[in-house]
Amino acid sequence: MDKIDLNHWDRYFDTTEQKLVYNSDRYSHVTMKFAQAGLATGELNAIDTPGMLFTEMYLQAGQSFSLYDTVPKEAAESVFVLRGNVESRFCSMAAPLYFHSQQHNIQYNTNFSGEHVIHSPQFHACTITYHADYLKSLTGTEQEGAVAPTSQRRSSRRDARGISRCP
Repeated sequence: MDKIDLNHWDRYFDTTEQKLVYNSDRYSHVTMKFAQAGLATGELNAIDTPGMLFTEMYLQAGQSFSLYDTVPKEAAESVFVLRGNVESRFCSMAAPLYFHSQQHNIQYNTNFSGEHVIHSPQFHACTITYHADYLKSLTGTEQEGAVAPTSQRRSSRRDARGISRCP
């Protein structure tokens, strides 16, 4: 199975086309197309703001392949799988997570580095990644908010249900 490091796209695809659609101090918008014979073709649409990053990814491949992210970061992420399925493994979680077409999830993780195995020949998903500082600003102080330690979070009335914290 082929593995693609998300931090080094240029090492895997012989054809890449990146376009800066818009850039300002408030947000940037970038599109990318990429292709490698025998591996995959795809498109990426990304809009980055000071608090969150929206990414739309469309991939076509002839076989299962793996995307992996080696950079650990704290974040919360909403994932909307529109087509296909993916198996995600994170170092801070004992069991893999499975996401299928027409499913949505939101998760919080102190270490988002991991591996994502795309099992379907076509994969289309949208993600919204909430940067940790922005998330904390939404939930109040660290001691009161969703990212507070579990014992403190239980006593808080603002526990942001649906966001799970990795042990």
